[in-house]
Order: sequence, then C-alpha cells, then structure tokens
Amino acid sequence: MTNYTKTKETLDNLYNDLKEQYKLALEDARLYRYESASEKLSLAQGKADRELLVASKELSLPFSGLDQEKKTRGEVETVYNKINIFMDKIKAQKKICDQNHSTNEVIEELEEAQVRIKALNERRAIAQQYERSFAQLSALKKQKEPLAGVEDELNSFLKKVKELRMDNSVSVTDLTAAMNVAYDRLTGGSKEKFDTFTENMHAQDSLPLKILGATLLILGAALVVSAILFAPAVITAATTGLATIYLATAGVAAASSALSIGGSACFFSKTNRMELAEIEQDLGDRNLEDHHYNHVAPVA
Repeated sequence: MTNYTKTKETLDNLYNDLKEQYKLALEDARLYRYESASEKLSLAQGKADRELLVASKELSLPFSGLDQEKKTRGEVETVYNKINIFMDKIKAQKKICDQNHSTNEVIEELEEAQVRIKALNERRAIAQQYERSFAQLSALKKQKEPLAGVEDELNSFLKKVKELRMDNSVSVTDLTAAMNVAYDRLTGGSKEKFDTFTENMHAQDSLPLKILGATLLILGAALVVSAILFAPAVITAATTGLATIYLATAGVAAASSALSIGGSACFFSKTNRMELAEIEQDLGDRNLEDHHYNHVAPVA
C-alpha cells in the first residue's frame, strides 16, 4: 500500500506538470515558435515515459488483495491511464509543431536564397554598369581626333580607374559614377555638375577617392584647354600676339600646372588653365561649349 500511495503522488504530480508544459507549448505555437514548443513537448514526453515505466513495474507486482490496497492500486491505474491518454495528445501536438517548424525552415531557406540571389543580381548589375561605362568612355577615343590634347588625360583617367578597380580601394559604384560624370562632361554636359562632383569627391576622407578626383579634374581641365586652343577666336587671331600668348600659356599650363607640387589638394586649386576658362567669354562662349566629343551608342 505504501508503494502505491507514493506512485499515485508521483503520477498526480506528473499529470499536472504535463498539463502545464502542454499549455506553455501551445502558447509558443500560437506565437509561431514551433521549435520551442516542440522542445517543451519532447522534454515532457521523456519525463512521462520514465515515470510511467516505473509505475508499470509497480502495477505488475502482486498485491495482497486487501481492500485498502486495492483502492490505492485502482487510483494509480486511473491516473496511469489518464496520463497515457494525455500523452497521445502531446505526441499529436508535437507532430504538428515539428511539421510547422520544418515548413518554416524551408520557407526561411527559400527567403535566404532569394536574398542571396537578389544581392548577386545587384552585384552583377553594378559590375555590368561599370563595364558599360568604361567601354562607352573608351569608345570616345575611337573618334577621329575631335579633341586634340584630351586623349592623354582620358587614357590616364581610365588607367587610374582600372588600378582602383583591381585593388578594390574605391567601390565599383563610385568608379562608375566618376566615369559617367566624365563621359557627360566630355560629350557636352554641364560644367557645373562636373565641378560639383569633383569638389564632393575631394571632400571625402578616402585618399584613393581624392586621387580619382584629381585625375578627373585634370581631364576636365584638359577639355577646357582644348576648347581654348581650338576656339574660333584663337584660330582667327592666329597671327596676333594675343593668340600667341594664349597658345603658349595654355600649352604649358596644360602639362604642368594641374600637377604642381603640393599634394592631392593642389589638383583642386585654381590653375592657369582654369583662369583661361574664366575668360572664355572673350573667345566666344558658345563655341567653347560646342567643343566636345560626340555621343557614342550605348554599349550592350
């Protein structure tokens, strides 16, 4: 009778604990925390299996048949059966949680795969835009000498872009933006837009960006010098002292002033060729702005 009494107390406590764990598991499931719910049910199931095994051994022992002992044994059997029925409920709920958890895992894997694919496509698109911009800018050189004196600076700029691309010191996005600005300016785009871009680049903390901005500025300055040297006003006055001054000054300044000693910041200071650009009204504004490369067909 003592053994039955102890076993009944143990099973009563087990049953109450199972109901509590089941309740907590349902709350987890309601919040879509299926893995947590399954773990709670699994632990409850393991504990119940152990306790039921002990109880089954207890019930398998012979008893004297005394009324008191028989009563206690009957109570043990009642709780034992009730727990087994409840265990079927726990197993069914655990199966549901496991299935939902597996489904969620598949969905999460698909979502992660979609994120990876999206990132890959974005990187591919950025790389393709870089190649397109580089090819389109390079294609300007195939024109029949439309801007004498600019080709060397354009080559230097493209070379620097390639170097920075190889060592990853400047993002592909920034390199592409710089090439697009260069292309826009070389094909007659806004000087103000070009100047704003180079000033912003110079304001960055990155030294590679400053260097890229320097080569970009030199390219823009070369375009101004080329426009001045071949402006109709200068060509018309080719025999005058004024033309000689412009040609000599611009020719020397184009090669040296933008690369004067003083570090990367000097590329953004006013140079002789920039001073020449400021007096372009004396040479015919419209003719200077018309002096540029022709647009090339977009690269596929």
